[in-house]
Amino acid sequence: MPPTNAERLDDLTTKVDSIITQLAALTTQTTSSSSSLSASSTTPTTLPPRMKLDVPKFNGTDAMGWIFKISQFFDFHKTPDHERLTVAAFYMEGQALGWYQWMHRNHLITAWFDFLQALETRFAPSYYDDPSLFKLVQRSTVNQYLSEFESLANRIVGLPPPFLLSCFISGLSPEIRREVQALRPATLSLATALAKLQEDKIKDRKRLFKGKTPSHHSSPSLQPTPNTTPALLPAPPPPRVNFRKLSPEEMASHREKGLCYNCDETFTPTHKCKGRFFLLISDDGFDDNQPQSPHPLDQPEPDKTPIVTEPSEAQISFHAMSGCSIPATIRIPGHIANHPVTVLIDGGSTHNFIQSRLAKFLELPSNPTSTLKVMVGNGSILECRTICSAIPLSLQKQQFNIDFYTLPLCGADVVLGAPWLRSIGPVLMDYTNLSLSQSSFSSPVLLLKKKDGTWRFCIDYRALNSITIRDRFPMPTIEELLDELGNASWFSKLDLKQGHMVSANGVYPEPSKIQAMIDWPRPTTITELRGFLGLTGFYRKFIRNYACIALPLTALLKKDAFIWSDAATTAFEALKKAMTQAPTLILPNFSKPFTLETDASGLAMGAVLMQDNHPIAFFSKPFCPRLQRSSTYIRELHAITTAIKKWRQYLLGHPFTIYTDHQSLKELLTQVIQTPEQQIYLAKLMVYDYSIHYKSGKTNVVADALSRLPETPSGMLLTLSLPHFIFLEQLKLALAACKPFITLLNNIQTNPTNYPNHKIHNGLIFYHDRIWLDPSMPFRFTILEEFHSSPIGGHMGVTKTLARLQANFWWDGMRKDIQQFIAQCSICQQMKYETKRTPGLLQPIAPPSAIWEDLSLDFITGLPPSQDHVAILVVVDRFSKGVHLAPLTPQYTSLKVANVFFHTVCKLHGMPRSLVSDRDPIFISKFWRELFTLCGTKLRMSTAYHPETDGQTEVYNRVLEQYLRSFVHQKPSQWSKFLSLTEWAYNTSIHTATGMSTFKITYGREPPSIPQYLLGQFVYVRLRPYRQQSVSSHTYTKLSKRFYGPFEILERIGPVAYHLQLPPQSKIHPVFHCSLLKLHHGPIIAPGSLPPQAKDNQPLITPLAILNKKIDMTTDPPSTMVLVQWNGLPTEDTSWENWDTLKLDYHLEDKVIFPDPGDVSNETATSNGTTTTAGPHNNYPTTLPKRIGKRPSYLDNFV
Repeated sequence: MPPTNAERLDDLTTKVDSIITQLAALTTQTTSSSSSLSASSTTPTTLPPRMKLDVPKFNGTDAMGWIFKISQFFDFHKTPDHERLTVAAFYMEGQALGWYQWMHRNHLITAWFDFLQALETRFAPSYYDDPSLFKLVQRSTVNQYLSEFESLANRIVGLPPPFLLSCFISGLSPEIRREVQALRPATLSLATALAKLQEDKIKDRKRLFKGKTPSHHSSPSLQPTPNTTPALLPAPPPPRVNFRKLSPEEMASHREKGLCYNCDETFTPTHKCKGRFFLLISDDGFDDNQPQSPHPLDQPEPDKTPIVTEPSEAQISFHAMSGCSIPATIRIPGHIANHPVTVLIDGGSTHNFIQSRLAKFLELPSNPTSTLKVMVGNGSILECRTICSAIPLSLQKQQFNIDFYTLPLCGADVVLGAPWLRSIGPVLMDYTNLSLSQSSFSSPVLLLKKKDGTWRFCIDYRALNSITIRDRFPMPTIEELLDELGNASWFSKLDLKQGHMVSANGVYPEPSKIQAMIDWPRPTTITELRGFLGLTGFYRKFIRNYACIALPLTALLKKDAFIWSDAATTAFEALKKAMTQAPTLILPNFSKPFTLETDASGLAMGAVLMQDNHPIAFFSKPFCPRLQRSSTYIRELHAITTAIKKWRQYLLGHPFTIYTDHQSLKELLTQVIQTPEQQIYLAKLMVYDYSIHYKSGKTNVVADALSRLPETPSGMLLTLSLPHFIFLEQLKLALAACKPFITLLNNIQTNPTNYPNHKIHNGLIFYHDRIWLDPSMPFRFTILEEFHSSPIGGHMGVTKTLARLQANFWWDGMRKDIQQFIAQCSICQQMKYETKRTPGLLQPIAPPSAIWEDLSLDFITGLPPSQDHVAILVVVDRFSKGVHLAPLTPQYTSLKVANVFFHTVCKLHGMPRSLVSDRDPIFISKFWRELFTLCGTKLRMSTAYHPETDGQTEVYNRVLEQYLRSFVHQKPSQWSKFLSLTEWAYNTSIHTATGMSTFKITYGREPPSIPQYLLGQFVYVRLRPYRQQSVSSHTYTKLSKRFYGPFEILERIGPVAYHLQLPPQSKIHPVFHCSLLKLHHGPIIAPGSLPPQAKDNQPLITPLAILNKKIDMTTDPPSTMVLVQWNGLPTEDTSWENWDTLKLDYHLEDKVIFPDPGDVSNETATSNGTTTTAGPHNNYPTTLPKRIGKRPSYLDNFV
């Protein structure tokens, strides 16, 4: 019986454990042998074995404890910081894992320190957010009280041991506390031991006196002893007010002034005392034994003016210490040494503070300073002994050098107090006078963070808008106001407050605005340019040719196009000049007709609206690129429709005249509309009363000028550049400074016979007709750079570069220098491939031991769609070399592939033991891994860029592609039909590695062989009937007989074909494939027969009878249709066929006599339910039984 998966897994686990043990032994031996090879004086030492430590999972609870454990774990294993984040992620679960995934995907955690800080902020409670440590009292046993005390004490950093001892003793039950205080323990451990001893003593006493009533003096109060100083933190809501004891005189004074007995504020029936939370800081100079003068309780409230405190009297607010955000604080991001920090600006802090852990992490320079003591609830002190001076802090791209005191802050990394606020100047915010507004007109304010880290101030006016009463009469536009003036001669001041000057002569721009345009400086930014164009555009109706003049300026408004040029300067000055020469426009008179003149050029259009030859307004506009490419007719027509739309309020309902210099538009209303563009433009003019007149360009000067671009003066600059060869000059300068060259030059000039291969030419030494260079010259590298790295050199190899250099230069060791230069060329190292053998030995996969247990998988993609399939899943058995193929639909997922794998492989061979595949996203998905891990299948992935691991599948992929290419190269979309045949052909063929077929290895027998027939035997032939196509376009394949024969076998043609003795009159080829033959059994009664006709080597079926006929009026011309019953086919296959086509294919004259033709559309019903076909000759009865309609059975349940 084969082993189960569980047994295999246990066996595999045992083997892996043995391998690990052997590897550990080999490692120990290697360490020992390496130690023995050291110096003889060195004594070999054996390192103690490392213990295997496990870190508990973190689910969001006990954050500080988990941080301590994971830090100890990494310190023990000496794990680098860049690996700690990855390892820590494996030990997180629940809400902690969800939080870490969100922080990691948003790149909010990049370092180990940031991770610890973020985790502590998210899951650990604040250091000072709970006063339980100072109010903790014993309510049960000492052990339980000690556990609660230790849990809370771990959350506070910096408290001295005497303070912890005082807190512990003060929280004990009174009967235990008195005994422990009497013994005056010096340490917390000693106090714990004494408390336990006293608890045991009290238990024994209660046991001895059980049942007796305890004395009154032995039942002390369970309330803790009140402290002399206020509590550090507020208790959970509702807050508990700490009342102070007042003398009768103080109570009388408060009563007269109407003040609260507790907080010295004005008392009302709804008064609530405000809690005050401070941490008092003092230096070592403070004398603890010095008596302090009590603060008079009846003293009036001190002045609200800020007091500059000395370092010994410094303060920090509770909210800045705990990192809480309140209206009196501002939290902004900052940077210290390129490290992001959270900065809290707090006016209640008298010094600037930085988190001690952050200062240590950033290694900020710190100096010792006089000790600062932070006094907390019951007299304990937090000490600060270091100060970080002149630390650069970046806030919103501003740099500040600030002195920071180090404190264990929580929430914020840096606290900026009063010193920093004084350094930036007056702060216009009084936090003491803030109050909640109940006005219905107040709107909430929200600060939204921008992408660059700054804040956007947003106000929500939706509530104000909902109660705002909107104007029922909107303000009229300036054009509407001017139109209403008409022929008026007297105007009020209200009419003049619109930016225009109005008189009896007309309208003109306000002189102050024109002067502002003249004084406008040249724009340097796109914002300034928009302001100038906005001001001039307000008066564009006064300026003729405004769009053309301003075109160079408006072109600068495009994206990334603001580059000031001479053309822009010319347009800028021309626009100013045009503004100073603006004409006076008349006011429109609606009792007179308007005149519209238009013109269009290749780049822009212009128009002017006039009355009595005086302009009312000018208008110009540049064309878009599409209109610039349009015909002149379209541009002129577009100019007319655009101008009419611009002045629609003047022209609608009034007759007006249009003047254009395009003569073909004069007949616009009488022309034949031929193009869609004409229809569009004419539709825009249908509601107007107008007439078009032709006006030549010479007379249409106003509109023509508006449409023409001003000619910008331009010059022509011609430049002639010639190359200048300076290489020889540089070479000569380099040789002039080379001493070996000068020495050799002098020797050649002195004794030329001693240097027969050298000669001097033009100040250079030639050796074998090549320029000689000294091997120590730095100029060699310039030459190598030119002959190798330049486009002419082309980064060629050593041989080609050497050949190119040897043609012109020579120096000793040239080949070596070229080899070294090319080897160090960074471009060659990055771009060229290596011709070396692939390093590293191939690691073979363990050989399989059983069939269909160790498989390999791969995909074949990029195939054309075939029956909704675009890819193939290939599964190869590494033992038997068998394959299974499965087509895949588009967008296949790991779930779909797994289902296909189970239906293709697992249902036949069970679950495999291992799977070898490449690193396709399907195979490395979490679903795929978890699925086969649960099934006990081991996944083996190939390494990157190493397809040899999955070599068997890659080899079969080539075989499969070759098979499909051979059969579907003409119709590639048919490849899915051949997958089953491909699989059968491969699995039944003999594999060279095994020497037998996969079929035999899997099933233990040979695959079914091809049927063999003997000569002289009789066989039946299977023929597929063929019927010629008719109008019905159907091919019928049903015959009464499936096989014909029997026929005698005369000859065997090849391994699979046979020659049969067919009847002499047969028109079918006598050679058939063995798959079409069937052996005859029994005696031969009569020789076989075949259909007399055939087509494409298949028998033809023929008409048996013509049952009826009709005229089909749906065709043009009408055609005759006959009802045909086919020979050899059942009656239900009777069909209507075209008579003309049927006569051409078959001889039917001797089989049927037709009546006169009739019309199927003129059939008349008789009284007995039959139909009669009308025709000129009705010699034959054409009565047919009436067709009885039967309702389908599936409609019986419907009403």
